[in-house]
Order: sequence, then C-alpha cells, then structure tokens
Amino acid sequence: MHLYSFLLKDVSVIGDLVNLEILSFRGSDIKVLPAQIGKLKKLRLLDKSSCSDLREIAPNVISGLVRLEELYMGCNFSFQWAVEEEGKERSNASVCELEALSNLSTLEIQIADAKAIPTKMLRSSKLTKYAISIRDVLPNNVEKRFQRAMYLFLPTMAPLADWIQSTLRGTEYIDLVGEGSKNALKELIPEAFQHVKVLQINNCDILEFLVITRSCIELGAGVFPVLELLNTVDLNSLQDICRGPLPAGSFSKLKQQKLDLLDCLRSLSICTNVSLANLRSISINRCPRLKNLFPISVARGLSHLEELRICDCQMMEVVFSEDGIGNVVAADKIEFSKLKILRLVDLPVLKAFCKGIEDMEFPSLQFKRIENLPNLYNFFPESNFTANDDQIIELQTLSVESPYRLKVETAR
Repeated sequence: MHLYSFLLKDVSVIGDLVNLEILSFRGSDIKVLPAQIGKLKKLRLLDKSSCSDLREIAPNVISGLVRLEELYMGCNFSFQWAVEEEGKERSNASVCELEALSNLSTLEIQIADAKAIPTKMLRSSKLTKYAISIRDVLPNNVEKRFQRAMYLFLPTMAPLADWIQSTLRGTEYIDLVGEGSKNALKELIPEAFQHVKVLQINNCDILEFLVITRSCIELGAGVFPVLELLNTVDLNSLQDICRGPLPAGSFSKLKQQKLDLLDCLRSLSICTNVSLANLRSISINRCPRLKNLFPISVARGLSHLEELRICDCQMMEVVFSEDGIGNVVAADKIEFSKLKILRLVDLPVLKAFCKGIEDMEFPSLQFKRIENLPNLYNFFPESNFTANDDQIIELQTLSVESPYRLKVETAR
C-alpha cells in the first residue's frame, strides 16, 4: 500500500490489513503512527520518510513488526526517539526496538540525540544497506551510490554506543562533525579503514592525525585502500593526514582530496611505495602553515590529475618540492597531461611550481588563474609552457595577475 503525499488523519484501520507486506506513508502529513500498525506481522517494508509532521510512534509498534526487512525513516524533522529511562514508561518509540528486527537488511533513519541509542544495543547481522544520521536531519542528498552511509554529529568525546561502533566499521560513506570524530576514527583502526570510500570530517579541534599507521602496519594492511574522497574542514589541530610510514596499497583509489581551514597542517606525508595515480582533484584552501603539496616524485605519478586549486596558504613556498631526501628528481621536464583547471591564488611566498624544473607542459589546460603571487617570477619563462595552435584554442580562460598583470580569454 502506497500512500505517497496523502493527507492522513487516522490510519488505525490499516492495522486490520493483517496480510499487508508493503506500507508507505512517504511524504504524507501523518502525525501519529498508532499501536494498531503493530498488528501487521507480515509487513516487510515500512516507509515513513519525509513525513515532516510525524511526532509520535506508539511504543513497541516497530519491535512488533518481526518480519520487517526494510525501514525508511529519513527526513522526519519533528519526530524524537524516546530516551530509555529505568522505571519510566515511554510515550514514544525507542531505538532499542530495532534489536527485535532480526530480518532487517535496509535501514534509513535519523536520530537527533545520540543519548537515545542504548549503550549495549546490538545491530541486526543482516543489515547490509543503511543511511544513518546521528544529527538533526538525514541530508536530503544522501549519496545513493553508497549502500552504507553514516552521518554523525559527535560534539563530545563520550564513548560510542556498541551499535554505532559495529555499524561504523563496515561503512563506506562517513561524515563526521565534532570532537567525537576522534573516537569514531579509532573505531575504524582495527579494520584499517578497509571499507571507507568517502570520509568527511568537520569541526574537530583535538584531532592531530587521521590515523597513526603503526596499528595498520601490524595488521599488514594498507590505510584507506578504497578511499575515493577525503574532505577535511576546520580541524584546528591537524598536523598531518597520517603519522608514521604508510603501508603499500594505501590511498591507491583516492580521486578527490579537499583540505580547508587546517591551521596546523604542516605536511602531507607520502611514502615512495604509495601511488596516487587515480587522484583527479586536489583542493587546498586556508592552510597557513603548509609549505608544499607533494614531492616531485609523487607529482610525476599524478597521471589522471584534472584539477589543482590552492588558495590562501600563507607559507607555501613551492607546490611540488624536492624529494624526501633533499634531492631534486633528475629530469628535463614534467608533464601534467590531463590537468584542465589550475588555480593558484593568494600564495604570498610561493617561489616555484615544481622545484628545480622549469620545463612544464599542460597539454589539456582549459582554465588557469594565477593571482597575488608576488614572489613567483618564472612560472612562464620563455623556455616553458609552449603550446601549439590547437592547445591555445583549447585554453578557454587564462587569468594571471600580480606580478604579470596579464589576462587572456579565448574560446573554441
């Protein structure tokens, strides 16, 4: 039964349809899910997502749906799960009722208050697809291509409930906000971050490193072996992504890296046995202590890099530096064969793009902006950045300001 966007007052009568297997109230104005719904013992799918007026679910209704396989409760802005208190009768549904759903394989849920999750609650062993938000709302733009996603607002370092811990370890898409992000990352270490494809961390002032790699080396596993996107924002104590040597296979699938508002970030440690060949986009913004991006030896492996944006990094002296032992990698030139967008803005002490290499080629470049780089004098020496007529036509926008005061705009 599908009651999409219906105007509903009393749905008690639906409880008499005891053979019902699918029930959807998606987008309806239902305010109360009454106790009678608990009689639907054959129900396999219940959808209450986007019911913005839903305020009450009768206690034990959810736990009574023992055959339930799919439960959707995202974007219910008014509903608050009951917090279990000993000796006090509940007036609303409790998260602990999910424990009774041994067949549950798909779950979409938001829990505004983490206190509503019992400390020792266990999750269904069959749960394979989920989008779980421990914050005010489950984002409307839940990334559907990932089957296991968690959005956690963890304002304190309080221990994580068992249910969160066990679920987190198999999650592909992780979005963390708050000081408790440090605890959440610790829970992923035993698995060496094996399942994480997207990691976003915001607003955690006590996190110094995303991972200390010693623990992962002992397991013989690469760090973040399937990670595709890393987004770190407003981590005021972060010094580096990793502390310690990186095992082989680490970051081998990384496609996008975004770093923003990292006041203490000093370096991006990369070992020689780590390949970033799949990296397509790098965005560095407001990292005032970062002096360089990668060694040239790593830059040569960026064969799929399409976008490079670096803005407002007050201490950056060179984008691609000498190698790890202090020597320039010997070569006549370097080619960024797929780079389409290059943006270097507000880098007051930048002196070079590639340390010791003047001959650089950008055959696919379409947009270039260089602005407020008062110490960069030789990005376009006559010996480099040569292009044939076709390449010039393909360059759609070229903006170079201070010290060059040059602007060129062309189109196909």
